[in-house]
Amino acid sequence: MEELIQKIERLKKENDFVILAHYYVDGAVQDIADYVGDSFYLSKVATEVEAKNILFAGVSFMGCDSGLPYGSYGYCRPYKRG
Repeated sequence: MEELIQKIERLKKENDFVILAHYYVDGAVQDIADYVGDSFYLSKVATEVEAKNILFAGVSFMGCDSGLPYGSYGYCRPYKRG
């Protein structure tokens, strides 16, 4: 697990992104996130971070709200497994 965490940290630096995780996601995801909170808190954080990219770890019903494209920003919704 430690090797995976190191790889994620390296990729975050190389690709200039932060991880925002909702309280509803698995604890392991919250452990590697830069910010953890409810939807309101994370939406405020998303407007204030200086990183070029944001990886938002939420639950499926949140994808509708976070998936709206703004300007040159893109949106990638992961596929649902299982």
